Amino acid sequence: MSSNGSAGVEKADDETARPAAPAPRVLVVDDEPTVRRSLARMLLSRGMEVATAEDGQAALDVLGSQPVDVALVDLMMPNIGGMELLRHVRERAIDVEIIMMTAFGDVDTAVQAVRLGAYHFLTKPFRSNDEVALTVVKAAERRRLIDRAQQLEQKLEQHERFGGLIGNSPSMREVYRLAMGVAPASSTVLILGASGTGKELTARAIHQHSPRASQPFVAVNCSAIPVDLVESELFGHVRGAFTGATATREGLFEVANRGTIFLDEVGDLPPWPR
Repeated sequence: MSSNGSAGVEKADDETARPAAPAPRVLVVDDEPTVRRSLARMLLSRGMEVATAEDGQAALDVLGSQPVDVALVDLMMPNIGGMELLRHVRERAIDVEIIMMTAFGDVDTAVQAVRLGAYHFLTKPFRSNDEVALTVVKAAERRRLIDRAQQLEQKLEQHERFGGLIGNSPSMREVYRLAMGVAPASSTVLILGASGTGKELTARAIHQHSPRASQPFVAVNCSAIPVDLVESELFGHVRGAFTGATATREGLFEVANRGTIFLDEVGDLPPWPR
């Protein structure tokens, strides 16, 4: 805890006492030094990481400089009080759960704080340390679940956005940038890469973000087409065009009309004219 009382950080000395799950990171905000110290000691003894602040402004300084899962906030404080701090947290979209601490006479205000986004409120004097610790742990679990859900949503959005391509490395971000850059164009695009690196997925991503997205995407494995049937497969044929052509058949280019045709292993196609 800092000597000036504005903000401080304390950590438990006994690392072996920490739970297997990440320790909740708690900020205690109260203008009473004795309350801050007693709550900090109690939470530290339960394996949590604790920071302290003497008022709302000091709390905002801490929240802006380090991650916090849960903030125990006194409702009545000088300068920036608990309700004003809650509004600042919500306006700035700070990812932290707020637990209000209040005297019995301020319960109505604490309930209003919950309606405005606080996780819960505790009345002073506390019924027990266990009540406080359990409330903090539940709030921290809720914060982790929300964070996990947001991470999964971001991954799903990226997965859908880039046609199944996965990765956030600098190299992959460059692939995404190039793919999005050529998607609006109607020009032919050459995608180079070793087998299994995701050329078709990249082609699908380009198609999905192009003006042709509502039209067909046709993938063709050129190496699997017999040489004698390449022209027929790609451009179609009419009935009787050659032995065995018993019906007119549209080619894959016609199937992909107004959409995108992806010629996988295009280098295996024979040169024309033959």
